[in-house]
Amino acid sequence: MCHMTRDTVRQFGPLARDYALSESHARGRTLAMLALRVQPRATDAVLDVATGGGHTALAFAPAVRLVVAHDVSRSMVQQTLGRARDAGLSNLRGVVSPAECIPFAAECFDVVTCRTAAHHFDDLGAALREARRVLRSGGRLAWTDLAAATDPELRALQHRLEVLHDATHRGTWTPAEWRDALEGAGFREIAIEGGVDERLTELPGGTSAAEWCERSRTPPEAQAEILRLLREARQTTREALGVRDEGDDVRFCLYKLVATARA
Repeated sequence: MCHMTRDTVRQFGPLARDYALSESHARGRTLAMLALRVQPRATDAVLDVATGGGHTALAFAPAVRLVVAHDVSRSMVQQTLGRARDAGLSNLRGVVSPAECIPFAAECFDVVTCRTAAHHFDDLGAALREARRVLRSGGRLAWTDLAAATDPELRALQHRLEVLHDATHRGTWTPAEWRDALEGAGFREIAIEGGVDERLTELPGGTSAAEWCERSRTPPEAQAEILRLLREARQTTREALGVRDEGDDVRFCLYKLVATARA
């Protein structure tokens, strides 16, 4: 396991419960979009890469034959399986590995999902190639993640905010960069929705910086810098990110995209 992956395990292992209870993860718009785009079938075997709080895995489980909840953090996988048992779901399994090295044979899944996790991956291209490898011919991929702006200044601010929020953040990509990565991994029938221009967010009111930082245990000094950067941003940037001052807090938009494709 590489050094960066160990950092990710240390960061997210203790946060399993926090992510399970997160409103944006549990009820965010992209969760419904994934199910709508995939149209799960009763015969499907689904791999949910970087399952985190398990929301996608648990949402798909009642509609399919099998869901494998994958994560680099063992505690995330264990919590997801525990939530499945509590919900009376018996068709979930778990596996622990980096997204770039999925321990399954080729062509054994009908669907591969991943929600709001790719920005933590050490190598997005490798993760997509692994997803393509384990999908059967004609299988469906549906991934969501943060979306980078095409404007260099705005993109640089987005990246700075993410790194301050969570040091395991690696990077985000524009819709065009996602398309290139998917094509490079061998996918076809690629569709990209959302992004900064379309202002796709999980929750209509945007994200509370305080709640965002609390969920990831962001250090106080980093949280203070996040608030400063948002408050002192130029007006066009504030408008682009939907920044609103709310007393001691700041609310802003974390833009998402949804990428779908076929193997």
